[in-house]
Amino acid sequence: MGFYERQFGGEEKRRQQEQDRRGVDEPCFGPIRSNFFRLFIDNFKLVLFFLPAVFTLYFGLALGHFGVLLLAVALLIPAGPAVAAMYDVCYQIVRQVPKHEMRPFFASYRANLRQGMATMALLVPFLGALLLSLLVTAQRPVWVIVSLLLGGWLLLCFAVYAFSQVALVALPLTSIWKNAVYLIVLGGWKGALVGAAHLAALAVLYRYMVWASFLFVFLGPALLAAWSAKLLFPRLREVLLREG
Repeated sequence: MGFYERQFGGEEKRRQQEQDRRGVDEPCFGPIRSNFFRLFIDNFKLVLFFLPAVFTLYFGLALGHFGVLLLAVALLIPAGPAVAAMYDVCYQIVRQVPKHEMRPFFASYRANLRQGMATMALLVPFLGALLLSLLVTAQRPVWVIVSLLLGGWLLLCFAVYAFSQVALVALPLTSIWKNAVYLIVLGGWKGALVGAAHLAALAVLYRYMVWASFLFVFLGPALLAAWSAKLLFPRLREVLLREG
């Protein structure tokens, strides 16, 4: 869970007030560029937790065995804390936390272990249903395509907001999940855009699995999470964190 006092204490407010007094906006994506190497390394750490699910998914698709595919989706559960840890790193980068104060990836994984796994376990049945629907419906009428797109978009919006809260604030799981539902509406167009970007990334990974895997290994998820954090943090601070 996030450490609210440490991450959103007086130092954060002081830096924001000083920046407001100067009247100088933060350079777009400046913090992300300056932490590019850290994102590159942490992306490899994230991929390690996804490898069992990815290999099992490839194997299940090659065999055409639904049981193996469901196992692949279930193997995503241990990766839940790693997703929260990646968002923790990205939100710290976006907020320009000094590097010596930043919480390392594996420290965040341990801190977010229970809530990250529980959140991913909540998502797994829905992910499995979407995957099976995608594989079973060879002839897809328009309503099936629209339903899959809408369902996937809602699920990914919920996931981004849930893992963001796991990384940012110390709240009970039920509150995190309830807030994630509300934030799908309260997040506005930026939240909708983030959900659509995640859906497009998964569609590319599914459609061009071999080539897209290189993007997955080399920085793709980290850059997507960093961009999402950059876009969402001002709204999360306003609606959820009540800062600034």
